[in-house]
Amino acid sequence: CVCVCVCKRLWKHANWEARLRKMVLLTENFLLMKTRMQSLSHIRRLNAWGQDLDDVTLINQLENVEVVSLSVNNIDTLSPFRGLPRLEELHLRKNNIHDLSELDHLRFCPHLRVLTLKENPVAHASIYRHLVIALLPDLEKLDDEQITQEETDMACAVVAQRQQECGGKWERLFKEEADRMSQSMAENAEI
Repeated sequence: CVCVCVCKRLWKHANWEARLRKMVLLTENFLLMKTRMQSLSHIRRLNAWGQDLDDVTLINQLENVEVVSLSVNNIDTLSPFRGLPRLEELHLRKNNIHDLSELDHLRFCPHLRVLTLKENPVAHASIYRHLVIALLPDLEKLDDEQITQEETDMACAVVAQRQQECGGKWERLFKEEADRMSQSMAENAEI
């Protein structure tokens, strides 16, 4: 019990320090320097791996971006990627995406074929892979693994059943799965 209490205090302290840290946001100047482009509309590929970015809201102005790699940052929302018309690949390994409902933003990226979200808290949800595949049926690769037609069929069936159990409401499904994930994490912390 003493070890668990000390560990929880240290985690809370580390989390507090992270909150005090200055928020790092993606800026137009950074994007233009990094990509060596003249304007945001010319950017097709972006690699800003490991830049400690928290806020990437500016991404939603990259109307022609096709490949985005923002792994190893501090991103906690997928909303900036919502509706990017040409986005084909999105790599966000090792960020801070916690909420399953964030996945819904990606439904509005019609050309998304490759997605990497492993090592985000959301990837620990028991229904994570099924949910992503059901939400994005045209996805070809998730977390470096090819998606087969059989897996897509299975994922759609599993998620349809869970959604039916939740009265057909996505919000309720997201909440129930988040509650399951929190309960599982709490049980693991006690061990």
